[in-house]
Amino acid sequence: MSLSVLAAAGLGLAPLALAQDAAGRTPNPLLTFTLSQGLGAERNANLDPGSDEVEARSNTDVALAFETRTPVSTLSLGTDATLDLPLSGDGDRRVRGPQLRFDYDRTVPSASLSLSGRASETDVAFLRTLGDFVDDDGTIDLPDDFADFRGEGTRRNLRLDGDLSLRDNAPLGVILSAGTEVTDYSDVTSSDLVDFQETTFGAALRFRLTEVAEVTAGLRGSTYDEDGADPVTRYGFDLAGAIERRDGQVSAQLTLDETDDGTRAALSFGRAIERRTLQLSGSLGVTRDGTGDLELTGSLQATRELANGSASVALDQSVETVEGNDEKVVTTVSANYARALTPVASLSVDALFGRSQDTGSDESTRTLEVGATLSRQVTEDWDLSLGLRARQRDETGAETARGQDLFLTLGRSFRGGF
Repeated sequence: MSLSVLAAAGLGLAPLALAQDAAGRTPNPLLTFTLSQGLGAERNANLDPGSDEVEARSNTDVALAFETRTPVSTLSLGTDATLDLPLSGDGDRRVRGPQLRFDYDRTVPSASLSLSGRASETDVAFLRTLGDFVDDDGTIDLPDDFADFRGEGTRRNLRLDGDLSLRDNAPLGVILSAGTEVTDYSDVTSSDLVDFQETTFGAALRFRLTEVAEVTAGLRGSTYDEDGADPVTRYGFDLAGAIERRDGQVSAQLTLDETDDGTRAALSFGRAIERRTLQLSGSLGVTRDGTGDLELTGSLQATRELANGSASVALDQSVETVEGNDEKVVTTVSANYARALTPVASLSVDALFGRSQDTGSDESTRTLEVGATLSRQVTEDWDLSLGLRARQRDETGAETARGQDLFLTLGRSFRGGF
């Protein structure tokens, strides 16, 4: 949540405001600097059960991004930080960042390589909302310890991932993947927040049966090491098939995972459709968890281009192993509608929902967020936004926590090459 009154943000930064060269092309490499400053009113900002405190706060967001492209590769780097301060002396200061990221993709006719990294330092109070966990495709990726985000403290997270695909144009291909995530907590008031490290690896073979059909079979594993407990290593097997059609793809997948209670098996069937104004993909399946219980699973992603805007929805329900040995049914939903009201004004409405529930019990954590933002382009370089957001967090055995935010934001992006 941010509201900005930005008086002197552009001082000394005007040379970066050239977003295109004389020929109208986007510069390569491209440097983007974004700054916004705001004021807002928050009710129960920390989503504490039973709290109804209203605070006036000042919020400052700063971001810097760099991107360079070649015919076969793309490299992007970025950093951002948020400082959320109370306007009275009684509130808590909240800091998110600095957050660092890098992405590198390289594709040649017979192979592709993808590398990514994320590093962040965030106050736990910031992590009780879902907005921080929305991926680029609109889906919500809840971290393993999402249900434990309560109280105060600092969370430091480092994540590195890599994927290598070989012999992409051959009948037999190889796919390799590896990743690691390290999370460290300090000064926390919740005993459930403990340091951990998770390492993942995988290897798969891709068989191209025909020009439109292929089958992939692979093994994967993960090691979860939590402070105060022995490391836990798990293995899994994936078998997937896909057939390309004129308007999309038909797919099927079988996965087997090792758990404390036995083997978890999941079978699903999927369909993807691509049209000029519609992109739709979904899957439906069933999962038998380690105890033998059956759970309905599936996903849906849809984006529709409208005459004056767009609408999208992403839904996912799956059975996952979290924190090394716990099985949970994780359900996430995100929806967004954006519409241009005038050439310089627009309206955006969104809703986010996340639920993490233990298999075999009724214990769960549910979070719901609904918001609306009205934006207006004040000048060619300045944007003004007014918004309202309502949040709710419900945990088994605890009182429901509710909060509302009202914010006004003024910001500017500076873009240019060098």
